[in-house]
Amino acid sequence: MYALLRKLTLNGHVLPDRYFYRKPVLFPLDVRAHPKDSFRRRSTITFDQSSQTGYICRIDRDRYFSNRKRFDAVMKRLMENYEDFQAAYRENRKKLTTKEAWRDRFTRP
Repeated sequence: MYALLRKLTLNGHVLPDRYFYRKPVLFPLDVRAHPKDSFRRRSTITFDQSSQTGYICRIDRDRYFSNRKRFDAVMKRLMENYEDFQAAYRENRKKLTTKEAWRDRFTRP
């Protein structure tokens, strides 16, 4: 039931504020935030007891929808050009998977 609700509400991003819990929830670093446990939370705190460090995740609708818009545009382009991308990959796959190709990809200019 909650899985469907999370999906329909884009993991809570389209829910009004009144449906969110007021208090954040604390997660140990090795567990992190699980969608089921962080649903309808304005923020979650992930904390590592041994190093006394952590971070806070807050729901940010503007950022979410901005990223979603970019993702949808990229996926649309991918699907429109899928056969061309597939053919290009088939042609170049031996070059793309060499150590030199990976080194070039991750070497900073």
